[in-house]
Amino acid sequence: MKKQITAILAVVLGVVAYNLFLTPGAENFDPKGKIARDFERRRHIVNNEKYFQFFDGRMSSEQEQAMQFLYAYMPLPDIADYPAEYHLQNVDYALKARAEMPWGKSVPTREFLHFVLPVRVNNENMDTSRAVFYNELKERVKGLSMHDAVLEVNHWCHEKVTYTPSDIRTSSPLATVRTAYGRCGEESTFTVAALRAVGIPARQVYTPRWAHTDNNHAWVEAWVDGEWHFLGACEPEPVLDLAWFNAPASRGMLMHTNAFGSYDGPEEVLSVTPCFTEINVTSNYAPVATTEIKVTDKEGNPVETKRYTPQSFYAEYFGDIDLEKDFVMVMNDPSREYYKVYEIEYDRHVYDGDNWVYLNLPIEEVEKLAIASIKDNTAMYFSCDVGKFLDSKRGTLDIKNYNYGELFGIEFGMDKRERVMTFDSGSSHAMTLKAVDLDKEGNPVKWQVENSWGASSGFHGTLIMTDEWFNEYMFRLVVDKKYIPANILKVLDEKPTMLPAWDPMFMPEE
Repeated sequence: MKKQITAILAVVLGVVAYNLFLTPGAENFDPKGKIARDFERRRHIVNNEKYFQFFDGRMSSEQEQAMQFLYAYMPLPDIADYPAEYHLQNVDYALKARAEMPWGKSVPTREFLHFVLPVRVNNENMDTSRAVFYNELKERVKGLSMHDAVLEVNHWCHEKVTYTPSDIRTSSPLATVRTAYGRCGEESTFTVAALRAVGIPARQVYTPRWAHTDNNHAWVEAWVDGEWHFLGACEPEPVLDLAWFNAPASRGMLMHTNAFGSYDGPEEVLSVTPCFTEINVTSNYAPVATTEIKVTDKEGNPVETKRYTPQSFYAEYFGDIDLEKDFVMVMNDPSREYYKVYEIEYDRHVYDGDNWVYLNLPIEEVEKLAIASIKDNTAMYFSCDVGKFLDSKRGTLDIKNYNYGELFGIEFGMDKRERVMTFDSGSSHAMTLKAVDLDKEGNPVKWQVENSWGASSGFHGTLIMTDEWFNEYMFRLVVDKKYIPANILKVLDEKPTMLPAWDPMFMPEE
């Protein structure tokens, strides 16, 4: 009973505390005590009071409110790896900027908590950049408007860092300054950290894929006088909302960002985790529309009309599918022993943090799985070496499309294994395998994949590959376990053989 009363009291005090944390004229940010409850839930999950000793009355109410918000949502390793003194120092500098910068009191509580207070921007190591940047920038932005301060901070960032491509973990802001270079993700992390250091709400925006090219990009949005504006990180322009990517962004397919904590803003929410809220900001750059699906009966009468986001549609119609447990990646890698499981070190997505594991099968077995899936009206993730013998105008993949040997007067005699081992061929592009043409004996003649290059590419956005081409240049297939025979499925119980990061199968896909 005593513990229950204590927990209830904590929530009540949390509501009161956050009411005190509001800026003048701001709405009640946490009317139901969600932040307070999430803090207590996180405290319970950690189950080690040594990490929460600072919450013993030594802090001012303002410090404690800010610290509770951070501890409610920060990744668990950040609680364990960085002492409370570190987080408190960053809180103090955030509050200092809020008090001393002329725009500080105009920033609403929501924007301050989610886009100023957090130190972490991406997956970088955290450092003491907030204090360093504040002390260096405070005089530089003195007397400027919020709009001009954003431009000036970006000029300062440009003086410190230049662009260079890389593929390693995102460096911390101070590390980026010390090396004086970074890719777009590091430049934007650095610029967001600099803007937050002087009390300006900022966030890193990311597009996973441009519409015009097989590439992605990251940049920065800054909150200025009630509106979000974009800028190219470390790419100074005379005004906001001007960058080299204006045109590509205007036809972008998705632009999104992660807001620290449980964010309740005007943007569409794509996903929610215990640490952040992924939001859709595409409408800041490109025209958007809502898809309305109308379901009719056999007579054409409407049965139901509903509005969907991509995630709500998936949840309703495919929610019973476990993407992590129900599917297997199979590979045709003739350079390795078949009917074995392999793992490639560091070949992973940042999202799940796990190495990719694949089951290596002869091409005949892969074809059987693909045919079974297609017959069951189930399309599949499929990757191949798409550039080989591609006739993009006709949309065909056929080794007879071009006779390179006759053209150059030489014989190209390598088989698939030799091409893989010499890095001449590998998985370079992912598409959706959706159809197969079978002869009278049930053997595949040709296959169809749906590509992502638009309806004007290939045959109405699809490619047709001969079975001969499929055998030579197909590599990876993700298939539901239910289509895999039991004797093959047992192989998955074996411990994977670890392959080095430089293995030919690591070739990154476009």
